[in-house]
Amino acid sequence: MTKTLTFSPCFSYDPGTLVLHGPGERSVRFSIANKSGGSLLLHLVHLKTQQETVYAFPEGSGYGALYSVRAEGLSPSEYGYFYTLDGAFYPDPLARAVLTGSPSDHPLYGFFLPNGDFPVKDFLSVPLREQILYGLHVKGFTRTDASVPQKLRGTFEGVVAKIPYLRSLSVNAIECMPVYVPAKSENNYWGYGTGYYYALNPAFSATGNAEESFLSFLSACHENGILLYLQFHFPETFSAEEALRVIRFYRTAYGIDGIRLIGIHPVASMIADDPLLQDLYLLTENTQVFSPERKRQGFIDRSSRHLLRRFAKGDAGILRDFVRLLLQVGGDQETVSSLTDFSGFTAFDLVSYNWKHNENNGEENRDGEDYNDSWNCGVEGPSSKKEIKALRMRQIRNLFTVLAFSQGALRLREGDEVLNEQGGNNNPYCQDNEVGWVQWKKTAPAKETLSFVTKLLSLRSSLRLLHKDRSILMSTGKDKVLPEVSLHGKEAWKPSFQNEDRTIGIVYKGDGKEDPYAVCLALNMHWKRQELGLPHLPDGYVWALTMDTFQKDPFPEMPQVLTEQHHLLIRERSVQILTAVPESR
Repeated sequence: MTKTLTFSPCFSYDPGTLVLHGPGERSVRFSIANKSGGSLLLHLVHLKTQQETVYAFPEGSGYGALYSVRAEGLSPSEYGYFYTLDGAFYPDPLARAVLTGSPSDHPLYGFFLPNGDFPVKDFLSVPLREQILYGLHVKGFTRTDASVPQKLRGTFEGVVAKIPYLRSLSVNAIECMPVYVPAKSENNYWGYGTGYYYALNPAFSATGNAEESFLSFLSACHENGILLYLQFHFPETFSAEEALRVIRFYRTAYGIDGIRLIGIHPVASMIADDPLLQDLYLLTENTQVFSPERKRQGFIDRSSRHLLRRFAKGDAGILRDFVRLLLQVGGDQETVSSLTDFSGFTAFDLVSYNWKHNENNGEENRDGEDYNDSWNCGVEGPSSKKEIKALRMRQIRNLFTVLAFSQGALRLREGDEVLNEQGGNNNPYCQDNEVGWVQWKKTAPAKETLSFVTKLLSLRSSLRLLHKDRSILMSTGKDKVLPEVSLHGKEAWKPSFQNEDRTIGIVYKGDGKEDPYAVCLALNMHWKRQELGLPHLPDGYVWALTMDTFQKDPFPEMPQVLTEQHHLLIRERSVQILTAVPESR
């Protein structure tokens, strides 16, 4: 038997629902805009009995068009609510929970309760230039993963189960695609577009309590030294003030570490200048919004992603721009480098398809990017040819290596490290199935690629010379003393940037203590083997091979000292990493 509820008009200047005295039998304030002045009703539904109590807002029951009422004797955990206006369902854009199992065709809303046993802990602080972000979809990341217990797959709890795996990849930041409830779930697997921004998606909870599951997820991330970013997409119709309120809510109520704004929206400038959000990490694709005083801001550069791809597939005339990009150090804003993103090809599809194949999206292949700067290595789609398969694996290793040697923050896309593929679909926004979910391959090539990426990112994380916080000092080599960075061509100190050049040696000077004395990144994206000059090392040091993407097992157990110390013969379409090691006496 449900208890009697009492209602009394109240006045509020803050829209939304608010539990006034905690999660027990207390009172709840409801406030919602009614600009039309029509007949506005509040419907309260007892979840167990489905008994409905209806309250009619009297005219003038608030400030202006903001109608408010206080309901007494309400146990928030036992009730859901919704509104109707002139007899039609009236969405609450500020709903902080959307309940599952609603008997109606419209959503049934729930309440945001205090944190309880999940107090917000100290925020993490990791310089952007040292971050390796891993972008994922909460459902798709673990939906097919046999290493995760069945009941946890596709949930926040499933991601928690994968944290040891992510740490093994040197990941120290997770970027989640939208975790709020989309306004329309049909054909919206990604979750972009208008949504119930305050309501965490209950489908992502293994227990049905999305708030509790999310807070446990956030706590597990912080306990393992992992920052948590959330993606937000605000349509143009959503005002900057409303969007700012959403961001403040997630920062203060949950304690997230950062956000990524999808698309261009004026709220980015407000976030950049908001004192409350000054220590929130902010990633956008808009370079015009950054505040010079703000240090935690990153730029998602689509053009740099395509330049990395173009270099790896051997395009002519871009070597100079590629080197400039690789050595670029962020100032007030860090560049976040990546090979792939949520839209576009996966890493495996980048080396397997020349053209998008989005027919299954139902838009006659008109959707998605037409220019992916991909290369199928000679055959469109799957191939059984050994030489094609070997070239594709080498190209993936090349791509990951140039990414790992980019200054600034790095971003990985879920599953790229295990050769996840989407059959050439570069826009699976509506594919809530095996196409959109990560396929956790157990094949030999997938295991080899995972091992390679793990070792490569571990190496990158250990090299301070790849985390510069100021412009890099270079030299023409007149004095033959290694500067911070030097460039080399067929002869040491003589790089060539002609249209046909696709080979370069980049030598980074270390301190010989925490870093090696020097590291050489030798790149050859030409289809023929090339010779590269190596600079002379001081007495006591010799060049040794640390990694070679041409080899099936690219990382030798120990660095292999080169027989020839002044020139390097580098195989076609391959990358080598050389390290200056102490000479054996």
